[in-house]
Amino acid sequence: IHEEIRTCRPEALVLLDLHTTSADGGIFCIPSDDRASLRLAKELHAPVILGMLDGLEGTLLHYAAGNHFEIDGFPKYSIGAAFESGQHNDPLSVSRSIAAIVNCLRAAGCIRPEDVDSRHESILRTFSDPLPKVTRLRHVHHIRPGDNFDMRPGYVNFQPIQKGEHLANDVGGPVLAPEDGLIL
Repeated sequence: IHEEIRTCRPEALVLLDLHTTSADGGIFCIPSDDRASLRLAKELHAPVILGMLDGLEGTLLHYAAGNHFEIDGFPKYSIGAAFESGQHNDPLSVSRSIAAIVNCLRAAGCIRPEDVDSRHESILRTFSDPLPKVTRLRHVHHIRPGDNFDMRPGYVNFQPIQKGEHLANDVGGPVLAPEDGLIL
């Protein structure tokens, strides 16, 4: 990446960090904490979760935000989002990742919309239409070694939950939902 930056001296660096999750149901994006990254994440046609990057450490997005890619003043700025394409073993996670890459290239202005097969956008829209467009992380249950955390079966990402609902168990006993919301 540094060699490309030295050669091209880009105004912007656009990062798309691709991931899969252990849970079933629901793709989502985590943008960097700036407007351009939020705009990029929305173009990926997956729910955008605000505030989630705050609880993570050592991510590619944090690295870029710390100007670690900057060489001789380039790039002038970085934008980016992490894209969660689905469950690890779901073969459609690969298709959703490819669709996110194509949509990212289009959103960054690297390819024109008319030059891209619209199925890439429809793959993501079809999967994410019933999900919220933008939401905010409100609570995290931290799991530490030795907690013996055991999630109760049947939950999927973005499933509605009720305050007090028994979600899991750990060494402290039942893990209850602190408020009404959607589980991730």
